[in-house]
Amino acid sequence: MGYRSEPLDPERHDLSELDSGEPELDGWVREHAAGAEARRVARTFVWVGDEHEDLVVGYYTLTGHRLV
Repeated sequence: MGYRSEPLDPERHDLSELDSGEPELDGWVREHAAGAEARRVARTFVWVGDEHEDLVVGYYTLTGHRLV
């Protein structure tokens, strides 16, 4: 099984089973990533599997101010 990175699409990507081991980070992506994208202050990318394209297994966010 392979993985790939793609821009977060809140309408398509399933974040419900994401568990990084850091509850604050998991909460941030679920509650704030889409808003940060809409305000153009951050860009979030998610890692999804080839077999389950909508199930998010990881993410990273880029911002001009700090690493989130």
